[in-house]
Amino acid sequence: MTKSIKIIIIISLLLILNVGVFILFKNKINNNNNNIAPNNTNILGGDRDEHGCIGSAGYSWCEIKNKCLRQWEEKCEPEKTADVKNCPSSCPSFMPPAPDWCADGEVLPPIKNDCDCYGPPICSKVAKEIKNQFIKKYPKYAQTISVDIKKETENYARGYIGFEIGSPGGIFLATKIDGQWQIIFDGNSQIPCSLSTYGFPNEMLADCS
Repeated sequence: MTKSIKIIIIISLLLILNVGVFILFKNKINNNNNNIAPNNTNILGGDRDEHGCIGSAGYSWCEIKNKCLRQWEEKCEPEKTADVKNCPSSCPSFMPPAPDWCADGEVLPPIKNDCDCYGPPICSKVAKEIKNQFIKKYPKYAQTISVDIKKETENYARGYIGFEIGSPGGIFLATKIDGQWQIIFDGNSQIPCSLSTYGFPNEMLADCS
């Protein structure tokens, strides 16, 4: 046998051996793939629940809002609806009152409502009686004293007292004693809670100390 024939035989045997090894290796890989069951839970989106929410992405079903959501991004709570105000398109205007329309009382500033509209001027007999008490206490400011009642019941009142235009005033509390209004407190200092002994409503002493 010549040398060239031997080389051809050896090469042929090597080729046959390589082909055989390749076929065996391929069959083994196929067998291994067939034995591996697919695990969808390891795939993002493979764990959708009955509502279509993807748990692996942090989504859960919200029955109230009827949708999937992330609790840390959006609360599963009913939506809060804003209060609807039935406000007019423009604020009403009022005719100027007659000069003597409040002869027996004290004219108070109009009050602004929730629609940012001012109401008509207020004539308060209580304010006039309290103003007269302040004039007796501070006769120097008889011509410039102004009283603005903010809270009022049958026997109690709280408001602001001004002595001169442009000058700071103060808070006052007054009560009826024997049918007459009496000033119990006035000034810019802290309202003492001890005034509760006069029977003032809690809302008038909410900021006392």
